Amino acid sequence: TIYYFKPDDVKALHARMRARGQEASELYVTVYGMREFHMKDPDGRTLTFGQETSDPPDCREAGP
Repeated sequence: TIYYFKPDDVKALHARMRARGQEASELYVTVYGMREFHMKDPDGRTLTFGQETSDPPDCREAGP
């Protein structure tokens, strides 16, 4: 199961998660125009967080 969330500020959320010691992926920009990161919850579900961006993609494949 994958859950997708759209926070107002994905960069700030990513920084807070990492500061709390959460194992979150690097931020990346997808080919479909989203800045995202992903992580696993304690039950192993993938949580993906994304925000629209006009920045060019910086990954070949999107997601976990």
